[in-house]
Amino acid sequence: MTVWHAAGALALLAGATAAQAQFAGNIALSTDDMFRGYSVSAGDPALNIGLSAELGHGIYGGVTAAAAFGGSPSPVFNGSNLYFGIARRLASGVSIDVGVVHRHYTQYATNDYADDFVEAYVGVSIQNIGARLFMSPNYGGPGAPAAYFEVNATPFNRNKWSVAVHLGGMLPPSTPGPDHASLVLIDWKVGLTRSLGPVAATVAWVGQGRTIDDPEVMQKIVASIGMAF
Repeated sequence: MTVWHAAGALALLAGATAAQAQFAGNIALSTDDMFRGYSVSAGDPALNIGLSAELGHGIYGGVTAAAAFGGSPSPVFNGSNLYFGIARRLASGVSIDVGVVHRHYTQYATNDYADDFVEAYVGVSIQNIGARLFMSPNYGGPGAPAAYFEVNATPFNRNKWSVAVHLGGMLPPSTPGPDHASLVLIDWKVGLTRSLGPVAATVAWVGQGRTIDDPEVMQKIVASIGMAF
């Protein structure tokens, strides 16, 4: 599914409830496009554009598209996401949501697994902290399931400054053999953001823990600037 198919699907869905739909968008330019500790832009700068819709009764959906710069040719399309879900806020103040996301990445992604896969997720959040569990039947390709759990928090948000923390763990597809046993792959992100009206600038420390195939910790500093509309 290309980004254009994704955008069309979202438009059809929104059209069914146009009287209730509320739309929002965002655009961001970053020094690298990272996903769960991996670069999905071959380490090159990337531009991400997103459109989301609140369709009423807790139903939401959205689509994102990304382009990478610096390679040949440049710019080049390097990925898209299409997601759809439903969220509910309980009387206790806890919010829960369930949904599905289709992720597509091109050959510029550096992850070791599938570049076109579907994940179902369930999440829970309260105030400034939330967690989600993702399950994919084809993360490592057809018939190779995987699970991913993440916790996201904003421990500081004051006077246009904020700090966001992400910690994730993946149980990847199992590969037979003594050198490829299943293990949890850890990734993290700690970002400092300064808001300037609708524009926000972020500097983040992004990393991934050791793996069987790569015993070194992968980490880098990623800067981005974005705007919501």
